[in-house]
Amino acid sequence: MTILHGTWIENTSEKHFFIWGETWRSLSSDISSDDSILMYPFSVDKQGIVEQLNSNKIKIEKNKNIESVSQIFYLPSKFIAKSKQSIPLLSTELKDKDFEQGDIQLIAWKIEGIKLNVDDTINILSQLPLGLTNNDENYIGDNLKFWTHIYRWSLDLLTRGKYLPQMEEQDNNCYGQWEPLLDSLVDQQRFSKFIQTMPNSSLAYHNLMEGELSSSLLKQTTILDFLSTIINQQVRQFIDVAITPSSFIQKWLYSLTQDLSKFEASEVERKGLKNAINNWKSSLSEYIIKSDNQPLGINQFRVCFKLETPAKSGKKLEQSNWQLHYYLQALDDPNFLISAKVIWENPVTRLICNNRTINHPQETLLKGLGLASRLYYLIEESLQDNKPSFSELDPIQVYEFLRSIANILKDNGLGVILPASLEQGVEEKRLGISLTAEVKSKKGQRLSLQSLLSYKLNLAIGDKTISKKDFEKLLAQKSPLVEVKGEWIALQPADVKAAQQILNKSYDPLELSVEDALRFSTGDISTVAKLPITNFEAKGELANLINAINNNESIPMIENPRGFKGQLRPYQQRGVGWLSFLEKWGLGACLADDMGLGKTPQLIGFLLHLRSEEMLDQPTLVICPTSVLNNWEREVQKFAPTLSTLIHHGDKRSKGKAFVKAVSKKMLSLLAIL
Repeated sequence: MTILHGTWIENTSEKHFFIWGETWRSLSSDISSDDSILMYPFSVDKQGIVEQLNSNKIKIEKNKNIESVSQIFYLPSKFIAKSKQSIPLLSTELKDKDFEQGDIQLIAWKIEGIKLNVDDTINILSQLPLGLTNNDENYIGDNLKFWTHIYRWSLDLLTRGKYLPQMEEQDNNCYGQWEPLLDSLVDQQRFSKFIQTMPNSSLAYHNLMEGELSSSLLKQTTILDFLSTIINQQVRQFIDVAITPSSFIQKWLYSLTQDLSKFEASEVERKGLKNAINNWKSSLSEYIIKSDNQPLGINQFRVCFKLETPAKSGKKLEQSNWQLHYYLQALDDPNFLISAKVIWENPVTRLICNNRTINHPQETLLKGLGLASRLYYLIEESLQDNKPSFSELDPIQVYEFLRSIANILKDNGLGVILPASLEQGVEEKRLGISLTAEVKSKKGQRLSLQSLLSYKLNLAIGDKTISKKDFEKLLAQKSPLVEVKGEWIALQPADVKAAQQILNKSYDPLELSVEDALRFSTGDISTVAKLPITNFEAKGELANLINAINNNESIPMIENPRGFKGQLRPYQQRGVGWLSFLEKWGLGACLADDMGLGKTPQLIGFLLHLRSEEMLDQPTLVICPTSVLNNWEREVQKFAPTLSTLIHHGDKRSKGKAFVKAVSKKMLSLLAIL
């Protein structure tokens, strides 16, 4: 099977995307070479690449003349002593190999592939799936899939308007360019993740040593160059504004909408426009991808705000002020923090801490605080201090910070650390419901997914229940933030109202079924009585059902049922138990053991078990082919002679009322079909 690979080639005058194919073939002769560069022996030609794309419904525009080119890649290779030559490792082999093995080295190979311009690159990557395909094997290599993810990221940036205009100069010509903007926390984290996960094969066209392949700087510049090129091209496709390029400014604006972005301007005009643009974007300059392929100037540290809970003192906690402390935080390690106090105490241009170097730490801190001060007035007020290191917040201000300000700061590329119980998401603690449920059944009574539950609702915070008295104490504090058993929670007005209805039993009556319980156990239903379910506990038979379905717990086997003449094998005992379990809950079954393994005795044992449980109160109808009718009769007489049987077959079979009367006296009715 052919595996397609691809990467962005940015170290040439004409940047392009290179796609090549890899397929295993037996090497029966020496590997050929071209100008001392070995020809890649597993290469796929242009036609094979196009056919692989077409076979997976990846469409190439008609009449497109896709150019076939060769590219030198430095690939992990192994020397074979028997043939006295090196061969490259396949990408599937490489996953289990390690460069620490002495017999693996990087060797230059000339690989044939296809060259795509920016428009063709966008066309191909937009059609490639991110997950597995319907094929038994995935035809997309890790490197090609990686660039598909980067392309999808570019669409997300476009949707959120994360790009700005720029003017570039080259050879006395001016060019209008669109530059991606990575100023939000989510984009910076995503960018850092892409750097860490970029396959080394995406850089294999560089002549690098093994250790240099993981160079963070090289990965960063390659990703940013691709992202910048793709976004610059895509923005132009979406702009449909009529601009007459008369004045100098209009020429620049016009160049931002055209494929050919070059325009002419005097030196004074160029200088004036560039200064105006740079001043306009100065506050965001660190987060803009430059078209000259410079690394993103994020400095690898950002300002972070950590919300600290009140210290226990003589003053009541609910009346105490909270503190919002200022830090510098490493982008690649959110746990690496340097407090503002330490930064002010060390007025240096390069601060070294735990083998990390922070350039211009005080300037970086002030710049981040300056941005934050425009977003939150309390931070602005703290800047009146010569060495600001924290802000004080009362409980009302903390609630406002949690519900609004924290997200605004994050969206602007600043870090925020909250107490775990107040962090929105899985760890957030809030008022909720602890639900205990069971289903009660009498002997001989059938259950189903619609059977009603017997349940009990308790007010809870996380997995801890609280009484009505404790809840009233919380409300008496008259604070939106309260501490419960060592954890802080935010009391939302809607939750408080719903909780009061639970405690006063004034909520609308609930009819909960077994089906609801299954949904509770999987998280498909997350609220009851307008509060989130923080804990769900099933008891008795309901717990057995949920454990069997969700936790894949084995269903108890049923040994020889009462009245069964013979010995069921272990797998047959499991089959009888499985049938009984499903029937108990009104679920259908298909017993699909292979022919000859005794499905008929299992069903007979199942019927006897139902009878012993007083669940067989009506005749059972078995519909079977005529060819096995006699076998069924013999098997019933052999294993369950106490089961009275009626064969309903032939021209003399009872009909109408006579049939109803006859079958009512039997436990098993066999109906033959052709």
